[in-house]
Amino acid sequence: EQLAFMKESFPDVINRYGYLWHSGFNYEDFIAMDDCGDAAIAFCKIYERPGGTQEYRRGLAQKAYDYFTN
Repeated sequence: EQLAFMKESFPDVINRYGYLWHSGFNYEDFIAMDDCGDAAIAFCKIYERPGGTQEYRRGLAQKAYDYFTN
């Protein structure tokens, strides 16, 4: 249920709050991202919107990407 909700709501959330990553950022820009660290931080800032910095997620995203692609 939660994943189905996220899949359905994700494009709208990215389009609505993409400015939290940078001005004019939208779902198509997110899908086109090729840096997993940037994508992790963008997802965090736009979708999750926690307080504080989340830069540690960049390294975790790279580790996960490397694990699943190697």
